[in-house]
Amino acid sequence: MTGLVIVTDLHGLRPLFDGHVARLREAGFFAVAAEPWWDEPPGHDLDERLAALALTDNRTMVDRLIAAADSTGCDTVDVIGFCMGGNATMKAAASGRFRRAVSFYGMVSLPAEWAGPGEAAITEIAGEMCPTLAIFGALDPWIPLDTVDALRAAWSDRSDCEVIVYPEADHGFVHEPSRDQHRPDDAADAWHRALEFLKEG
Repeated sequence: MTGLVIVTDLHGLRPLFDGHVARLREAGFFAVAAEPWWDEPPGHDLDERLAALALTDNRTMVDRLIAAADSTGCDTVDVIGFCMGGNATMKAAASGRFRRAVSFYGMVSLPAEWAGPGEAAITEIAGEMCPTLAIFGALDPWIPLDTVDALRAAWSDRSDCEVIVYPEADHGFVHEPSRDQHRPDDAADAWHRALEFLKEG
């Protein structure tokens, strides 16, 4: 069985991700969820979490995701993440531990005030990443399309990495149906693409 680490959004572990773990286990993965940015998660106030995020050392964050992978007991492990978890997923994809990665609306380049020690734009590590699918919404205010284009260009010589952009989608359009930004048809298509990608190889 293939292991799968699910990296939460910045709001962290909650019943929503229990559902995602169950869904992905039904799809045949030994799935676990993680929020890798801190030893002790702050409260659920988003401003508090953003303030704590800026202190994150990127090597430590990736090491925590590797530890989560090891906890599955599987030799082969994939990683999938959402929002800030999507950014963390792309960093973990360059660690050598993961077989395949799917990032949902992960920032290609973090704002300076959120960047922890060792921060690098995703385009700088693109060549080191395992096969990766990166999914974005064209209307996402957090992820300028020029950074998405830069990621696509960084993967121009790689047939195993792909960028998908949904033209009418905003940030967070896939993983949390209660959000105003949720787009059921695009979400269903994105989940299908993600699962097909993870089952390849």
